[in-house]
Amino acid sequence: GMERIGVYSLQGGPRSEPSHLDPVPQSLLMPNGSLTIDEAHRLGLAHGGMIILILDAEGRQLLVRRAATLMTCPGTWGMIGEHQHEGEPPEALMRRAIEEELGPQVLPLISSSVSLADGPVWYRRDYPSGRIDRQATLLWAACLRIRGDDVPLAPDSEVAEYKWSTSSELEGMLNDDPTPFCHESILSLLRLSVRLLSSKQCPVGGR
Repeated sequence: GMERIGVYSLQGGPRSEPSHLDPVPQSLLMPNGSLTIDEAHRLGLAHGGMIILILDAEGRQLLVRRAATLMTCPGTWGMIGEHQHEGEPPEALMRRAIEEELGPQVLPLISSSVSLADGPVWYRRDYPSGRIDRQATLLWAACLRIRGDDVPLAPDSEVAEYKWSTSSELEGMLNDDPTPFCHESILSLLRLSVRLLSSKQCPVGGR
């Protein structure tokens, strides 16, 4: 929570805040310096971030389970995600997220990457503690040139375990009840990402 990230004020004030999962107009976000992640969530300030679907050469997606020691969503499954540093371009954010969470040795294995939406979508989650997560979330996919089982992953301490899932396995997990994911807000974001991916498709494997 001590890492510093870029924060924004909203052009037009609180009334201009988009609804959860709505596209975020570029003109809406006015850069307003940087704060720690903890401060941004405590104060409910808008910030940037990214969810990354990582696909292997067979089109399977990487799922990671969050460590039990984490403050937010301990022990639940999700995708690779990262907050955006002040002024950090999307491509740099994607590479940093993968390097920090899975290790630098994964970066040369990326054959291509693609933004799944025209721009960020709005993510909002209000926590019982009074913290509010307001994030302009970029949705990206990174395609690897080899099979997941051959990828030398070195997850950081925030990752308890990982697995490679086929589209149908992931679809099943997204519809499981109770959900193995954190809560409805993150679940809806992941469902949107997977739906957008189906219309983009990485140039996976030899296809």
